[in-house]
Amino acid sequence: MKYRFFACLFAFFLMPLLSGWTVAGPIRTIVIDPGHGGHDPGAVGLSGSHESKVVLDVALRLGKLIQKQHPEVKVIYTRSTDVFIELYKRAEIANKNKADLFISIHCNTAANATAHGAETFVMGMDKTNANMAVAQKENAAILKETDYENNYEGFDPYSPESYIIFSLLQNAHLTQSTHFASSVQKCFTNDLHRNDRGVKQAPFLVLWRTTMPSVLIELGFLSHKEEEAYLLSEKGKNEMSRSIYKAVNQMIVENGGLSAPVDGKVAAEKNPADTSVVADSAAVQPKPVTAVNPDLVYKIQFAASSVQKPADDYAFRGLPKVQCRPSGSVFVYTAGEEPTYESVLPVLELVREKGYKDAFVIAFYKGERIRLDQAKKLEKSSGILK
Repeated sequence: MKYRFFACLFAFFLMPLLSGWTVAGPIRTIVIDPGHGGHDPGAVGLSGSHESKVVLDVALRLGKLIQKQHPEVKVIYTRSTDVFIELYKRAEIANKNKADLFISIHCNTAANATAHGAETFVMGMDKTNANMAVAQKENAAILKETDYENNYEGFDPYSPESYIIFSLLQNAHLTQSTHFASSVQKCFTNDLHRNDRGVKQAPFLVLWRTTMPSVLIELGFLSHKEEEAYLLSEKGKNEMSRSIYKAVNQMIVENGGLSAPVDGKVAAEKNPADTSVVADSAAVQPKPVTAVNPDLVYKIQFAASSVQKPADDYAFRGLPKVQCRPSGSVFVYTAGEEPTYESVLPVLELVREKGYKDAFVIAFYKGERIRLDQAKKLEKSSGILK
């Protein structure tokens, strides 16, 4: 009977992996999974707060950020209201929609009231007792399902024997999942100065059944007075969702997409044709300047991508004179086209205001890129470049 249990469990977990895929191109679909819900409140905080409601709020804010900043990416929620969704169904939603990234969001509690900080988990068999305890607590959600014995082939979230199967299989997306998890933690700690509890491995059912890079984020501890207050606040929810978005944005870029801003004002823009956006862009456009040398041009380089985007792509948000040119194995995007260094600076300011903080000035002479110091010297002398 024991061997039949493990054989069934092996098939139960292995089959989704055999039909899986990897992120080999642009991120097109992201599934966001707010943990618990409905009759399963999850962790209960000191003030009586419910994990299920906190994570739902953060998840919806994260999803809206992604949708506004990356309209080319489809965002799917495993739940968008306070309802209970079985663990296996959460993974099914991601698998059936062929998601490129799965983000499960949770909060933690601990008997030790001083425990605090954020941590991000990937699927793995780290044998640390603390990590296993977190996994067992989250996996115990299946006990609230009406037919969990059949749904999980007799899996017992509190039985060490049940976890043997996890040590037999390799997570095909461990490297990508760990990389994304590290980005999430880096954003939490560098941007928000949250206590860094690190990236960890643990056998989470909801992660194991997914067939794409997947992480489970513990935002913080509702059992810690100050951290609970932070996670319940508008400031806390906004900051945590934006930090996760920043890591998502980085992954989109790394997989061939274009970087988009995190700034809330930019997120409010609906489309590049919006009149308020056009008016804003026009207000800071430089006035026409007479060329000192018709062969000399200054532009603002603001993005690069392994996949070519059209000049009118939404991500460019109405920037002036957007152009794309190949540069090695990537495509480089520029905005503006000015005859002098001084006249291109307002364009640089505009591009940075739109969220491309790393934008910089480049120069061309007779269609060939030249160093900025050469361009300035040429502009000053109005001579011919040697």
